[in-house]
Amino acid sequence: MTWTVDYKPEVKEQMATQLNSGQLTSADIAALKRWVELIETRGLESVQNTRWHDHPLEAEWTGFRSAAFSPAGRVIYSVEDKKLIVCVVRVTATHDYKK
Repeated sequence: MTWTVDYKPEVKEQMATQLNSGQLTSADIAALKRWVELIETRGLESVQNTRWHDHPLEAEWTGFRSAAFSPAGRVIYSVEDKKLIVCVVRVTATHDYKK
């Protein structure tokens, strides 16, 4: 079965804003593209490992997962019927996942 990664429209806007402000770098964007490429070509399991520090979230984020694309950058996502929905992209040095 094929995996598809979709970004919510507001996430694309957040990423553009963060890129323009310097919170996200071109290296961050390249890492996110690599993460998506791995999922779409090799499956979600290919990124659920220690390299990406992928793990399930708790509390207000129950049902979501987080993966690291840089030392401070995280992508928070959920899975719906083999379709990966990227809900939030946030750069945080403190791992503050508050909604």
